[in-house]
Amino acid sequence: MNYLAVRAFTLIEMLVVLVILALTTTLLSQGLETTWRNFEKLGARDLANSSAQLPLGWFENSIRGALLYHPEQAFAQGDEDSFQFISFNLPDDPRNIPQPMIWQIEPSEQGWQLRYQRVQPQPGESDNTEIRSVQMMDFAQKPRFSFLHQGNWQPQFPAIEGMLPEAVRLIVGDQVIATATPGRPALADIPAELPAFGVYEFGG
Repeated sequence: MNYLAVRAFTLIEMLVVLVILALTTTLLSQGLETTWRNFEKLGARDLANSSAQLPLGWFENSIRGALLYHPEQAFAQGDEDSFQFISFNLPDDPRNIPQPMIWQIEPSEQGWQLRYQRVQPQPGESDNTEIRSVQMMDFAQKPRFSFLHQGNWQPQFPAIEGMLPEAVRLIVGDQVIATATPGRPALADIPAELPAFGVYEFGG
């Protein structure tokens, strides 16, 4: 008569298996913890980088939305410390309404800062306005603006009738950290045949 031989695990073999499982679980948990910690560091670094780049994006978008206020009146002008113009891409106004604004470089306790300014109408009388100034970025070294005009980069953009700079740079030391280009032509487009119809009065 044949009997099926059945061999059971010994206590030592069971202990060895449990020890191997415990070691494997420990190593896996440590690996997962390290992986999640690295993901958190990467996420925090990406968030910090995005936050640092956000003001530069606002700077570029605002100048991309620069408008020629009037073909015969100058409003856009700038130097190494400031640039004022009219834009429909203001950083804090999603309505896309053309408004005057200024990018300003000013000293601060930490060194220097880039500030955004605009004239904000207040309720009541039409001349009741307030200048809204918001700090955007801090710099240890003084930044400066540079303007592309007639094919050359210049430290100043004079108030010229019906013109915008071809591009604007924000420079820190020798490094260009942002270059913005207006989305409209740099020169007001006045049809050549307009004089044949007499003097045209532009609305103010």
